[in-house]
Amino acid sequence: MPFEPELDDVYHLGIREAVNSLGGVCQRADEIQYLGGIIEKIYDAIRSADVIVAEVTRPNPNVFYEVGFAHALSKPVVLITRDIQTSPFDLRGHNHIIYKSIVDLRGQLGAMLTQLFR
Repeated sequence: MPFEPELDDVYHLGIREAVNSLGGVCQRADEIQYLGGIIEKIYDAIRSADVIVAEVTRPNPNVFYEVGFAHALSKPVVLITRDIQTSPFDLRGHNHIIYKSIVDLRGQLGAMLTQLFR
């Protein structure tokens, strides 16, 4: 997801709480401790992740690149958005969680993750 203050609640109260409530560990790239270049650390995090959650409401080339990288690795990717119309054509064919509020996101994401890891 883009690192924008307007999305902090989406991450901390929506995504992270849903993941943590299921016993998972959630990490965003700006939380990675590293030496050297961040790009390789992001790739390593995607490679080692069990699932990727990508917020695609606001078009962001970095997010789309990382989603493509995860797809190339056959990682499960959960796309979340407030508006499906902002998702690029190539991603619209994939299932999205379309949320109206953080509470809505937390519930839908929790249900999706529960299904993925049954």
